[in-house]
Amino acid sequence: MIECTKVFTEGNTEVLLLKRVYNIQDKYSTPEIIASLNGKDNVIDRFKKEASLGSPIEKGNICYLVDGNDEGFDAIYDKINNITRGIKFEVKKPYIKVCGTMGCHVLIVIGKKDNDYKGCIETLLNEVLNSRVTSEIDEIINRILDFMRKRSKLSICDEEKIKFYERVLLLSNEPSALYMNKNFVDELLKLVNPQDIK
Repeated sequence: MIECTKVFTEGNTEVLLLKRVYNIQDKYSTPEIIASLNGKDNVIDRFKKEASLGSPIEKGNICYLVDGNDEGFDAIYDKINNITRGIKFEVKKPYIKVCGTMGCHVLIVIGKKDNDYKGCIETLLNEVLNSRVTSEIDEIINRILDFMRKRSKLSICDEEKIKFYERVLLLSNEPSALYMNKNFVDELLKLVNPQDIK
């Protein structure tokens, strides 16, 4: 396992989760220890830029977390390697590293190990929740997934996210906490006119 002195993620869910898991209270620190770059492409672009400069400026490893999604590790590595010719990467799944004297820049692809790291953080979280989920809960979620699949094509991560959030909702003793999430409110306001709520 690689220790990271700084972590860049795709979104705020990962930031909140990692801060809680590692009990990091850096809300007011600058720069933050764990920060969102608002999207996979932004994380990969930051990794390529920083890796091309060599060793991190400060001692330690800078980690960049991206979901494998439907493409998986090999496709992500091929894309990075084709664009950044001349950089010598150290590759050991799920890591793509560029190291120097002060430390390494490490891109970490998140997903299922036995499926070329396709998936996302919710894929791993669903595996953790598996032992708590009953067949009744799975049946409800499968019906929701079937409904969603009829409406649009879902990626691996789309399905994993739906499954994860529905599982948390159905297992939670405090379901009201789930709809206080900013993203939930944003989605709600796409569906409902704010004037109707007023």
